[in-house]
Amino acid sequence: MTQILAIIKPIGLPYLEDILADLDNFGERLIEKNVKNVPESLIRAHYACDGNLPWVEAMIQDLKNKDFYFTIYEGSQKDFLELKVQIREKYSDKIETIKDYQRNVIHISESESEFNATVPIWEKYLKQQVK
Repeated sequence: MTQILAIIKPIGLPYLEDILADLDNFGERLIEKNVKNVPESLIRAHYACDGNLPWVEAMIQDLKNKDFYFTIYEGSQKDFLELKVQIREKYSDKIETIKDYQRNVIHISESESEFNATVPIWEKYLKQQVK
């Protein structure tokens, strides 16, 4: 069992309860937080490892200053990665492509190292929001 970061993106929020129910079937929800008006700087920090890919800038512009739902689960990484594909197919199929960027409803950490690199970026932001 490992910890998994699952972030419901703005276009997934209308399906939030259904997506969380799907995730809950595969692990224990440890942390959850509705994150309002996420700044561009956080989106850039989160996707910094993808910075040279052609779709990144379009994605950042699409996601900046919008709401997200931040969760951490404990479960099987393999199961959650398979579930990510299912959730994206189930809820993202009617969402258009913007400048070679296929919009989707969820981000799930791909590995323990990605989790360890990404969570501190969000934790710092969330702590700032509480003050």
